[in-house]
Amino acid sequence: MVLGVALQADYVDIFTDVEGVMTADPRIVPEAQILKGLTYTEAAEIVQQGAKVIHHKAMDVAREYRIPIRVRSLSDEGKGTLICDIQTLVREGLRVLSHERPVYSIAYRRGLAQFRVGFGGHPELKLRLFQALAEHGVSIDLINLFPESTAFVVDEKVKEKVQTILSREGFLFEMTSPCAKVSLVGSGMADRPGVMSQVVEALRGAGIEILQTSDSHVTISCLVAEKDMEQAIRALHRKFQLDELC
Repeated sequence: MVLGVALQADYVDIFTDVEGVMTADPRIVPEAQILKGLTYTEAAEIVQQGAKVIHHKAMDVAREYRIPIRVRSLSDEGKGTLICDIQTLVREGLRVLSHERPVYSIAYRRGLAQFRVGFGGHPELKLRLFQALAEHGVSIDLINLFPESTAFVVDEKVKEKVQTILSREGFLFEMTSPCAKVSLVGSGMADRPGVMSQVVEALRGAGIEILQTSDSHVTISCLVAEKDMEQAIRALHRKFQLDELC
């Protein structure tokens, strides 16, 4: 990608073992569709939330320097997925307008552990908690902070380390593991009411408990038990009709 920037390339082709970026992992959702076009922001979020089709550093360079990327398969002559600005995608007819479809893809990360930590009526302990984790080099994700408690997620590989830190610092906590984060990505979610209610409806209908949520202007993430991850992805894929995406 850096070479593409140096050469001022019109675009950079990335050849992989898949035909392009998909609406979901086809190993989990056989009816997943190839996405013809994504914005830089959407593609970066898909990568950040767990998709492996593009290295996150390459995606960061492409977004910063506005170099279009084509994700294609070595074994297929299709055009794959074009990642560029929204104006180009619409002009080339490569995507449905965002106001017509809020979600374009579902990504996931498995192998996570959730911690719920109480402050026992001492809100000043918030700073001590996060300082202790930072001092020991623990990276946390999916952070929800409340006056009397907080919840966050770490990689399962460091859960024993976090347990030791919290116990040594005297915090009362609960841990749930293994968990998985399922993330819906699409720029059409911004300022659009009702998306979260559809998420809850889909997962509730599948009998899946939502342990925690977070969102940005292009992403809604739900933490679920890892055993429920694949079922959650399939339920959300059906709910947002991603098998009909063209």
